[in-house]
Amino acid sequence: MVLEKYPDCSLAQGAYLKLGRLNLAKKQWAQAGDYFGMFLNRYPQAKQRRGVIPYLALTYEQQGKPDAAAELYRILGITDPADRRLKAIKARIEKMEGIGK
Repeated sequence: MVLEKYPDCSLAQGAYLKLGRLNLAKKQWAQAGDYFGMFLNRYPQAKQRRGVIPYLALTYEQQGKPDAAAELYRILGITDPADRRLKAIKARIEKMEGIGK
């Protein structure tokens, strides 16, 4: 894959995010999670990091990995499943990506 060959390319960060979102929109949870995970691993100092974590958590939820999703939500400071912020995050992601229609 081109992204793996040129991870330092100025376009690589955006490409990982775009590919993750495209797979998310198609409900291809594992593939979306792979791209978001690669982004987080390859670019730990990226300013988009905090915004990517909810996407990755959602892919974990959809794949039946609630513990992995909960760990990511804890990173965001959300420890209660009834937390309004969690509902807002999920609603925003669903609206942005057309999930749940």
